[in-house]
Amino acid sequence: MCISILGVIAAAIAKIIIGSLWYSKLLFGQLWLRFSNVTPDAKSMQKAMAGSMVSSFVIASIMGCFMARLGINSIESALCFGFMAWLGFVATVSLENTLWNKQNITMYFISMGSHLIGILTMAVILSQFI
Repeated sequence: MCISILGVIAAAIAKIIIGSLWYSKLLFGQLWLRFSNVTPDAKSMQKAMAGSMVSSFVIASIMGCFMARLGINSIESALCFGFMAWLGFVATVSLENTLWNKQNITMYFISMGSHLIGILTMAVILSQFI
C-alpha cells in the first residue's frame, strides 16, 4: 500500500520550493555561500537542482509508503512522524558526516533547518492523501 502519485508530486514540489527559499538571498543563501566555499555557476547549480528534485521525489515516495502503512493521516501524527524521521535519519547521519569530514557546523545547522521544515511539510501534505 503506497500513497497517490499526486500526493508524492505535491510533497516533492513543496520541498523543492522550501529549499529554494531557504537558500535564497531572502533567508540563508548569503550565509550558506560564505561558509560553503562554493562559487555558484549555472551548470553546477542545474546539476544540484536536478539532484535535489530526484531526491525530493524519492523521499516523498518512501515517506508516503511508510505513512500509508502506519495509517498516518492527521496533521499531528504527520508532524510527529516527520520530526522523528528527520531526527532519527537525516539529522544524525548528517551530523556524523559533518563531524568526520570536519565540515563547518554552521553549514550543518543551515542544512538541517531546511531539511526539517521540508520533511515536516512533506509529511503534512502526504497525510492528506492517505
